[in-house]
Amino acid sequence: MAFIYVKSGGTATGTAGKYTTAKTGSWSTAFTDTSQYYGSLKYCITNASLSEGDTIYLSDLHNYTNAIGNTSFSLEVTNVLNLRIISLDDDDLSVPNPGAKEIVTFTSGYNSFFITFPYVYGVIFECTTMNAYFRVPGSSALGTYKFFEKCSFIYENSYFWYMSGSAKFVECLFQTLNTTVVTDYKIYIFQNCSFISSTSTSSFFNSYSNNTCNYIFDGCDFSQANRPFLPNYANDYNYEANQRFVIFRSLESANNRYRDYPMFWGVEEDPSGFYLSGSDKNSISVKNLGITYDSTSLVYRTDGATSNGVDYYSFKTIALNYANLITCPTVFKLAEFFSMAAEGTTFTVEIAQDDGATPLTDYEIYMDVYYMSLTKSKSIRESTIKILPSSTSLPTSSKTWVGLTNPTKQYLSITLSELGTFGLNSVYLGIRAVNKTFYVCPKVDIS
Repeated sequence: MAFIYVKSGGTATGTAGKYTTAKTGSWSTAFTDTSQYYGSLKYCITNASLSEGDTIYLSDLHNYTNAIGNTSFSLEVTNVLNLRIISLDDDDLSVPNPGAKEIVTFTSGYNSFFITFPYVYGVIFECTTMNAYFRVPGSSALGTYKFFEKCSFIYENSYFWYMSGSAKFVECLFQTLNTTVVTDYKIYIFQNCSFISSTSTSSFFNSYSNNTCNYIFDGCDFSQANRPFLPNYANDYNYEANQRFVIFRSLESANNRYRDYPMFWGVEEDPSGFYLSGSDKNSISVKNLGITYDSTSLVYRTDGATSNGVDYYSFKTIALNYANLITCPTVFKLAEFFSMAAEGTTFTVEIAQDDGATPLTDYEIYMDVYYMSLTKSKSIRESTIKILPSSTSLPTSSKTWVGLTNPTKQYLSITLSELGTFGLNSVYLGIRAVNKTFYVCPKVDIS
């Protein structure tokens, strides 16, 4: 394990900037000559003979521009495990501090700026050239994730930014004008990241060549990136079906959830996922093929669910004209809670439609309840699902709803038939309905 130091202006060659013990104090006291540290990250990774467990320290005042001709440029280490790259406070080398900057400028052509490291803290990567490719490729040798923490990726003039292989970004900044981040396979996690971009109807993220991608955004700030998260592709079902996402506890802009909703084979083209955030901090939206499922405070049951003990809401569910829903229903979790699940306990879910709509049948929508067994160390499933088509309407409800005119009010219920006990209870809804809009109260009544 060695400690390697980089700051613009450094002139170290060979392994002269590599040490067996970490430096202390300020940069100016730790080094007496520029020949004792490297001048750029590229020169360092090329000449320092890196090995497993090494740490590369960059001064937070490091600012180096790599001027490249008509060829690609890489800052990559793909065969050294547990390598860390950390930006340090120039005044105190024991304190990590973001600020070190590596800039790439291409003089001509369409070229790529590659970045691949196991772990990076606090480094600003900037590509200033029009039509360059900003790339974070994968490497099976580096393990499951590439991990970037408090880094900045500035690519305002880049053609696009391409990632392959799983990556995790924590408190990172992504700044662009209208560039799309293209991902290829794997899982991409963004925690407390910020996104800056021009207003656009083009998507911020997009999967490459029909490949499956999973996106997780937690606590991110899109308030300065007023453009859709994910794309639509008219007449290309596979692009949509292969993308999954969860966006929660995040600050959104108006266009982030914008969808053109093109139709292909009569199906709404929309990636499957969950919006669990929004400007009202209580906005929930679920997208699945043929189904949209959004929280709304405009329609609710008077004794129903509240987001904060005061504000009532329900889930507006739109089932589109998607024939496959009939044979392969969409199932989503409505509620989960701890309670006693004794034999004979009844779980009830209330549903309503507007304007005297035709009642839902027990085949079009059903309910699953999972509860803990008293005698076995597993959960029990009970369901109202109908295997064969049925035209029997759900029971009529007497509950009061706000925001609907002449509502059609119904309910689903299950009375537990086995011996249960206190534990986690999960309630799911399955939907086979097509061309229906209805409202579900997420408060499950227990009696």
